[in-house]
Amino acid sequence: MAAIDIAEIAEAPDLVRALEQSKSNLTPGAFASGEPVSEQEWRESVFEGQRNSQITRLVGAAFQKGDPTPVVLRKTLEFNRTQCNPPLDPKEVEGIVASVESREKERRAGVRDDLGTLLEEIKEADLGERLERLDDVLGVVTRLPRGEHDAYLKPLAKLTHLRIDNLRRRIRAYTEPAKVEQVVDPAVLAAGEEFAKSLGGRVLEEATEVVQRSGVVGERINIMLLFLVLTSRLLPRPASAVVKGVSSGGKSFTVAQVVRLVPARAVIERTGMSPKALAYTDEVLKHRTIILYEVEGMGDGGEYLLRSLLSEGRLSYETVESTPLGLKAKVIEKEGPTNLIMTTTRPRIHPENETRVLSLSINDTAEQTRQVLHGIAVGAKEIDYSRWHALQHWLRHETPGVVIPFAERLADLTNPATPRIRRDFRSVLSLLSAHALLCQTVRERDAEGRIIASIEDYRVVRDLVAALIEEACLTTVKPTVRETVEAVAHLTDHESSFPRTTLSLRGKILERKRSTPPPPEDGEDRPQYASVGEVAAYLDIDRSTASRRVAEAIALEYVVNDEGRPGRPAKLKIGEPLPEDETVLPQPEDLIE
Repeated sequence: MAAIDIAEIAEAPDLVRALEQSKSNLTPGAFASGEPVSEQEWRESVFEGQRNSQITRLVGAAFQKGDPTPVVLRKTLEFNRTQCNPPLDPKEVEGIVASVESREKERRAGVRDDLGTLLEEIKEADLGERLERLDDVLGVVTRLPRGEHDAYLKPLAKLTHLRIDNLRRRIRAYTEPAKVEQVVDPAVLAAGEEFAKSLGGRVLEEATEVVQRSGVVGERINIMLLFLVLTSRLLPRPASAVVKGVSSGGKSFTVAQVVRLVPARAVIERTGMSPKALAYTDEVLKHRTIILYEVEGMGDGGEYLLRSLLSEGRLSYETVESTPLGLKAKVIEKEGPTNLIMTTTRPRIHPENETRVLSLSINDTAEQTRQVLHGIAVGAKEIDYSRWHALQHWLRHETPGVVIPFAERLADLTNPATPRIRRDFRSVLSLLSAHALLCQTVRERDAEGRIIASIEDYRVVRDLVAALIEEACLTTVKPTVRETVEAVAHLTDHESSFPRTTLSLRGKILERKRSTPPPPEDGEDRPQYASVGEVAAYLDIDRSTASRRVAEAIALEYVVNDEGRPGRPAKLKIGEPLPEDETVLPQPEDLIE
């Protein structure tokens, strides 16, 4: 039979109808074999009564994916040691791996026999029939590890005159989105409910204590807010946050330790992301939190997709792909809601994303560093997170609605200082609902079974976010920015009463030398500018911390840098005046009618 190229196939009506018919008969998941397993499940705790079945499931998925036996055995023993409560005997684990491997070898042999038979059958058929039976063959191919696919796709491509990359894409389009939510053991749900009852209204305090035992020093407000943001992923409109601070300040470590309080499948953790990754990811985004560690410069495309996901609760991204019938438009749909926790060294992220997240700052003071060093010396404690994971499983399985009876009064009394408060107000309601969800065992229900949020829920959330929202709305300035602006003011005024500070490092000893500059003589000009180094010396902080604080003050226009040439020392002077402190959120007592 003479070879037929793609253009000829695209123009042949009978063949087009055959292809379209085969596509219409193929539904998502038609090629899937067995329950899918994500890498995150290898990091999730399991309990007595679940261990054997979960290990068997994970091992089977690993072998079906094509992982070699030594890798599967090592990975499974590590899972047993770190995630099973209590661990099984290692010999028992080795027995499970050997048993599953034996069954997998038999299964693959049967699949290869079936494929050989199918390929022989379609060799005798005409091209139209081969295309009609294409999905039957591909369905059997997907039952083998991906590394074996090409051995069968190459002859199949010759028989159908289709390109092999189109066949690979056809398989991926229907196997990879076929993800199902794992059913949680009823015993785990019962344990989560019991744990919630034992915590009562002290969920945040207990969570903070656990995170601090894991090695995080201080950061009480950040820990509570991050845990609330993670829990809000279960709500229709979750809140998001960005954690900012200098390099080595502990941003990522703090986030990572809080994330350990939730099951691995509740989050999608990444240390990097390309601009279009969100559109093309195979991960299910619904009711999950995306964690981006130290991610810089996603590009406008990535920032836009992130913005759409946070605002609209879903993604709808149209692209063009090559198909056996030529270039075709394709709309990629990703259902939410999804929220975000991101860490960055930048004082501000993309302007349009900045207004969609709560902005948290890591404590970078010398006193905090001293306490961190002490914490490192003491070391972290071993922690069993199983009850916290069970709590989140229970919340996910039984997520009633939350009603806020004082929401309208809160809206009436909130200061509309700037349009940004429209988005921050949503975050307040989301965090308030998340706190009520966590404390639901001590909250009342309405006639429809919904949790009734209390003034206490608002009190807790207000204590955590009031200052952040006031800073975001520019009705106040956080202490570090105020100190930086005042430092520039003092330095440019050259006040003789202020002692300048210089820092020098000799060996491993940091010496602080203070000297008072002489006052300017009559007629002598006062200094017009201050440098970053002078600000660092004035505040008695390291230069990198000072540079970041200065950048934040410049972004807010409270400080101006008159040096426009890159690479030259900054010429800092005072910019816009600092605002007078103004309250945005009302006091809890004001909401009581």
